[in-house]
Amino acid sequence: MTAEGEPNIQDVAVAEALWRLGLLRSEQLPNVAISLLESGVDSRSLRILAATPAHTNYEAVALLEQALRELNKGRMSKRDAALVYAKWIASRIVNNELHPLRGAALIADAALRVDDPGFHDLDPFVYAASESEDRPEDRDMFSRAIAAEARRILSMPCAE
Repeated sequence: MTAEGEPNIQDVAVAEALWRLGLLRSEQLPNVAISLLESGVDSRSLRILAATPAHTNYEAVALLEQALRELNKGRMSKRDAALVYAKWIASRIVNNELHPLRGAALIADAALRVDDPGFHDLDPFVYAASESEDRPEDRDMFSRAIAAEARRILSMPCAE
């Protein structure tokens, strides 16, 4: 999910990443479709999804999957989804829209959802999120380190 409440997703790759990681509920999909349409992303199924009542979960899921195909998306792995999501969260950290410790916790959660013991790309965030809980006296240091890692990850290429 997003850091606070209902998502305002304006990038189809971020929407797909959230979906692949299980961070969106089906009843949120119509609002995600509305956000994407408002940002200029368009497809027939996305327009239908935006008008779909939130309680029609099965239809919403099918429409999202169809919209992703129409937009030449829909093949994102969980690993790539975690990296796309991490970059999105990192940008929010760097832009002071999200506290670094909260951002690290969100990224750590996404890393765990990859469910691959060989996936270590986001370990600095996982470590910082874990250690900052046990070391409150070092939270400022962890916040600075997380912000630095967020800037670093934003400079890396990302598969979308």
